[in-house]
Amino acid sequence: MFSSALNDILFTLVPARPNSIIRSDFARGMDQSLINDYQRAAEKALSRAVPTLLASDWLNRADAYFAARVERREMLFALTMGEFVTGNGRYIDKIIDLAWAITEEVTWAEAKDIALIDVPEEDNFAFETASLLSWVWHLCGSAIGRKSKYILNRIEDSVSLRILAPFARQEAPDWTKKRGERTFERLLKLLTAYLLIDTRDKRRWVSIRRIFILMDSLIKEFPADGVHPVNMEAWQRDLSALSDAAQLTLFATDNRVDLSNDKKYLRMADYAVSAHMGNGLFVNPDGAPAPVLLGETVFKIGHVAKNSSLQRLGAMLGKGQEDAPGLSVTDKVMTTLIHKNYLSASPRCPIRKRVSLPIGKLVAAHENGFQAALTGGSRISGHEDACNLFITYQGEIVFFDLGAGKSRAMYHSCPMINGILPEKGFSGATDVEAQFEDAYTYLFGNLASAFPETAGVTSWQRTVMLSPYEKRVRLVESYDLASPAESIVIRYVTPIRPQKTPAGNILIGSVVFSSEAGLPISITPLENAWAIEINVENPGMRQTLAFVLEGE
Repeated sequence: MFSSALNDILFTLVPARPNSIIRSDFARGMDQSLINDYQRAAEKALSRAVPTLLASDWLNRADAYFAARVERREMLFALTMGEFVTGNGRYIDKIIDLAWAITEEVTWAEAKDIALIDVPEEDNFAFETASLLSWVWHLCGSAIGRKSKYILNRIEDSVSLRILAPFARQEAPDWTKKRGERTFERLLKLLTAYLLIDTRDKRRWVSIRRIFILMDSLIKEFPADGVHPVNMEAWQRDLSALSDAAQLTLFATDNRVDLSNDKKYLRMADYAVSAHMGNGLFVNPDGAPAPVLLGETVFKIGHVAKNSSLQRLGAMLGKGQEDAPGLSVTDKVMTTLIHKNYLSASPRCPIRKRVSLPIGKLVAAHENGFQAALTGGSRISGHEDACNLFITYQGEIVFFDLGAGKSRAMYHSCPMINGILPEKGFSGATDVEAQFEDAYTYLFGNLASAFPETAGVTSWQRTVMLSPYEKRVRLVESYDLASPAESIVIRYVTPIRPQKTPAGNILIGSVVFSSEAGLPISITPLENAWAIEINVENPGMRQTLAFVLEGE
């Protein structure tokens, strides 16, 4: 993604100097409410004294020592953004005091041991400090320089000596070889410092080149857990860092090198849309959403990737960004650039015409207002959701997964044979495939191996059919048993309170569910959901049953 454009970056890289790259983009991204928020935070920081660092706190390993250092950085960021949006010089003196205090600290590392050894290449807190001071230098450097060139140089020299020079001397520190553990985020913080504050052009270029090559070596197109979004928090963290790196590079090359067009990056960004189509966790009604994704961060990734579906997903996930713990300074600054667009975005379910991820056992399609997905199920231990079904109509959820805390098969769209439910998730589904044709789309999955042997299931083929010419979804359940069953119940789970129609069908929102054979349909309440159940009469050893979801 990055290393393929290294030559282009080399010849277009803008020299690091205060206020040289993103001012106009900030102006376009911020609305008045955000400006007011920054001013309020700056005024609050202005009224507080610079936190002191006491030797007694450090000797006692007291939390107060580290807390004071965190408070310094939070105050400095608030004042920097306040000064940047107002430009009236009101906060400059306090910014200088805090920057000076931070440059005087014995270490920027977290320093939880008595030795206070500064090992910046291993310490995320040190990288974050360098990133913060780089933004201070870049956004407020002109105003600081008018007060004192010495202060401006001191900030640059501190970042250079503590962070930039040590990294430049190493080919590949051990921490850069591990995907996860915030490696992308650390590399982004280094990249931020080199792009924004490093005025030594040769070192700057060599280090940026090394960072990009390291990032490329760590990039994986999909999380290791396949399609189930168990690892979406890591996806958000890594893709946010990659997106910010691409956006910063765009600015630092005077909008000439756009890394976000890379095909692998675009597929990585779109993973969240595919995962959302196949899982109900993003819209989980059962308590807190899982995974915990930040709407504005997801929107930002979609904005950089020019992915409108991902932007819609971010808008749908909603606010809460300002209260999120652990966001880096660069993440906060880069999110500011898209804030206005985020507020005006339409919060709708993301749409993807066709999705086929065989390695993750996910197939999905969108036709005529209906969106349907079959998944292999969750790889999380204990989840009984093989061949899970997820359907929406006009953005409204029809069938879904109850999500966190509801791992049993009874909370999923799973059949029951002689009172026996499936016991497996991902490992229980086989042949999860799709067939895309002009007139119809077929989604297939076999959940036979999800049942225990006592159920005697030879095959249970689930098929979902959609067509661009019909406002309907056809669900076909075809089974083959080793011996005749006494009872079979087919069930689908919905978050919308269903209603029976005079004809005996089921109204789910604006969708009518019916049995093609006219089988009786019942409704069973669940916690925060309802099960649509069909008791199969004279089930025998094999049958093919069809049901229809019809839109308005």
